[in-house]
Amino acid sequence: MPEGAQDAASSTMMINRDLAGANDMSSNTQVIWGTNINASDVSSKLKNFIHTFVEMIDNDMDDDAQFERKPYYIEKLKESRQMEEYVLPVDCDHIWQYDRALYRQIVDYPSDIIPIFDLVVSQVHMELFNYGVDRESHDEEED
Repeated sequence: MPEGAQDAASSTMMINRDLAGANDMSSNTQVIWGTNINASDVSSKLKNFIHTFVEMIDNDMDDDAQFERKPYYIEKLKESRQMEEYVLPVDCDHIWQYDRALYRQIVDYPSDIIPIFDLVVSQVHMELFNYGVDRESHDEEED
């Protein structure tokens, strides 16, 4: 085989292998049509936000107090459960502080992101309060 032909053949195999890899990746990702939103990535970022965001307060004199704070939205979910108010107000400034790219997606595509956010909050709520695991016995214990 001529030297140039071998290079062309190996290049073609590399391109075909790269395309095959790209197809494998695209079958595992769910990008919302007409947007740059990967639903799985957004869902993961939102879940991490809910579980880890800690509100920083500038007028705290004790620096150690900042590190002892509990996740803000987990605490809000617990409060809403105690008050039996199943609404979670989210401050978009918190999202901006946490992840500016995520904030930009919320601003650019609110009708796509908000339903994902709603689903994630519902999932986190169910995880926190063990819905579906043994709910009937839990209700009996509360009475």
